[in-house]
Amino acid sequence: MKKLLATLLVLSVALLFIWNFSACGKLKPSNLKANNHFKKGNNYYTKEQYKNAVEEYEMALEANPDLKIAYFYLGTASSASYKPGILPPEQNEDYKQKIRENEELKMKISANDEYIKGFREANPDFAARLQENKDLDKNIGQIENEMGRIPGYDDYRTKISENDELKRRIAAGEDFIKKLREDIAAREAAAEEGKNASFETEGEVLTNAQGEIARIDREKERLLQDIEINQRGIVEFEKNEEFITLSRSKQEYKDKIKQNKEFFTSFDGYAEYRKKVEENDQYSKILRGNENYIQRVEENEAYRKKAVDYLQKARDFDPDNEKIVLALSELYDKMGNFEEAEKYYLEMLEQAPENPRAYYTLAEFYKKNGQFEKAGDMYEKRLALNPEDPEAYLFYINFLQDVRKWDEAVKYHNVRIGLIIDPGILEIQQELGRVEQDLEKISRLEQYIENVNKNRSIPADQKKQLLDEKEQELSEIGSKEDLAADREAKLNQITEKIDLSTEELETLPEEKKKVLADAYYRLGVVLWNKSYQTPSDLMGPKERLQVCDEGFSALEKATILNPEFPDPWAYMKLLYLQKIIAEPLKRETYVKKGDEAGAKFTELRKKMLASEAYLRELEESSEE
Repeated sequence: MKKLLATLLVLSVALLFIWNFSACGKLKPSNLKANNHFKKGNNYYTKEQYKNAVEEYEMALEANPDLKIAYFYLGTASSASYKPGILPPEQNEDYKQKIRENEELKMKISANDEYIKGFREANPDFAARLQENKDLDKNIGQIENEMGRIPGYDDYRTKISENDELKRRIAAGEDFIKKLREDIAAREAAAEEGKNASFETEGEVLTNAQGEIARIDREKERLLQDIEINQRGIVEFEKNEEFITLSRSKQEYKDKIKQNKEFFTSFDGYAEYRKKVEENDQYSKILRGNENYIQRVEENEAYRKKAVDYLQKARDFDPDNEKIVLALSELYDKMGNFEEAEKYYLEMLEQAPENPRAYYTLAEFYKKNGQFEKAGDMYEKRLALNPEDPEAYLFYINFLQDVRKWDEAVKYHNVRIGLIIDPGILEIQQELGRVEQDLEKISRLEQYIENVNKNRSIPADQKKQLLDEKEQELSEIGSKEDLAADREAKLNQITEKIDLSTEELETLPEEKKKVLADAYYRLGVVLWNKSYQTPSDLMGPKERLQVCDEGFSALEKATILNPEFPDPWAYMKLLYLQKIIAEPLKRETYVKKGDEAGAKFTELRKKMLASEAYLRELEESSEE
């Protein structure tokens, strides 16, 4: 009795615990169901099966609307399922046209169906034989399945297909020979009339044609031999008793189908019946294609709406979440809604002003939408976060190359190289930047003053006021000559620091050598691009040679720093081609040097690939 009471007491405590735990929502069946669907959704999401993920997340929220994290994942999965470029239904004229077309097709199909039904009802024997043919087709299919189980059947079918292809090739060869012989006859006739421009040329053409005919005839003999070999195998297989029995049954069914089809033609109105059937086949095909397109448009719009709705709900729950804001930015970007996308990208930047990725993301957005000035500003602001980091410059440099600002790209490549060699150079480069900005301001002010002086329509007192204001601004900036001298001095300082001799380059640490080699290589590529993409009417020979020499200098340094680096040699070859444009009389010399550079690239490339293959083999053997 005591033992029973003790057991009941333990069970009561356990039930009370479960009840209390359930009351907190942990063990509610609906929550367990929601969590299960959420996990399944995550599994699909990881596999990039976003549409399946959407279904699971929706079921998770249906079971537990308070599962806040599911809103974000449902929104992003819907966004990934949404395809840009498909206009929504209200803007999509193709969508509207296909809906109208389908309505017309359904009416035509319905009218034809009525005729087809009436014809069959009026001709019961026809309907019976039509059904018989369908049954016979099924029987033939079953026989072919049985044939497929006979040993050697697949090889038999392959030989038949091969022979069909070989016969096709023989026929094509015979057609070609026929055309060649017609051409030969025409040329021989022309030769007799003395109309050929060159006897030697015509003779060579005729000889080549006769040789081609002989080659095709030899090939034909070889193909005929292959056909004969296959045919022997085909004949041998067709002796199989089971195959013979099945083939006989199949042929009987085919003959019966043929008889029924011949019988159909005896019915009055059969031609019209066939026409209606064929029309409906065609209409149904168009209808299915239209319905597939309509479904894609509607499904795409549903995913777009879900993406917006659920990401907005996720943001309501967590307004400061950077990932949600980024997802909204990218969604509106996909939708082509520039204003909304920009709004969220800028909001993301406000939330994380110290995050370099926020600047890069916004810069890429502006670049993609043709807002190059804004894109450049974002890259420059990113640089301002950490101007000592050489890698931060690469994104901006790539942008400058994309928009073909070659001189700016070269400038920032040199800044980056300077930072790699000596991080302390940054202060001088920043001072140089300020000096160049002041010189640019002076240039703009001087141009403004010149324009004002030339303008006779400005009243004298107003002109004096404008000129005095600009002269005051000039005096505040400083002397143009002093600034120019200061600029020259700072450029010399930078050159002294980064223009290392071969011996100095070779003494650098190995890791630094590789980084610097890559930097010089990138600079050489930009200089080649500047020459290659600038036409001769915009770049004279002297300037082109200077650009090429600067490119060679950078690429040669890359090869000194990393003698096993093949790519600089490829661009040296390309630069020699650019030198030919500037100095065409030296073409032979530059072609020879270019070929030498190309050979060096090939040699180093082969060595690099062999080394990589050897390392892969070592890794695979160590794993075993």
